[in-house]
Amino acid sequence: MCARYSLHSDPQAVARHFGLDALPAFAPSYDIAPQASALMVRAEGAVLAHWGFRAGVHHARAETLGVKLSFREAYHRRRCLVPANGFYEWKGEGKSKQAYYLRPAQRELFAFAALWERWQGRESFCVITVEASFALRAIHERMPVVIAPEHYAGWLHGEEGLLRPAPHNAIRSDPVGAALESEIQKSVFN
Repeated sequence: MCARYSLHSDPQAVARHFGLDALPAFAPSYDIAPQASALMVRAEGAVLAHWGFRAGVHHARAETLGVKLSFREAYHRRRCLVPANGFYEWKGEGKSKQAYYLRPAQRELFAFAALWERWQGRESFCVITVEASFALRAIHERMPVVIAPEHYAGWLHGEEGLLRPAPHNAIRSDPVGAALESEIQKSVFN
């Protein structure tokens, strides 16, 4: 369900991709975890924000956004995009888990649909998830909603109908090597 993601592109490439004049300084990373400070893009521009709402909620199910009180107002008034180069999912294989890195098949970056809030003077976001596309279900049953570049403005301004799995050919999955997987698993599963 996207417990880790990466954003390692050059900041200028990120700004160009999202049509932004400026970005706050951010440290490129291959391992952005819940509770971290990360880049989010709103209609007004990009800011650094905390990944996770006040109750430790890092994800919101698309199926319940309109009915859950904790998300309803943000869904209608505070949408954002979370830039990413890829995200990690783990697949149980026997007694162990194999990490996979999922990334855009056709471009360097993509954006997760997300919601943001301000609480106690701090801005935070949570990533919206849907059932995984058919091609990715063999790895994990859910995935972040990936908004296509042509729908960025629509998502930020309230367009409906965008909360669906990415097309089967939009995301490429690669198994993660043992050294990196070991480091990620230490921080995720321990």
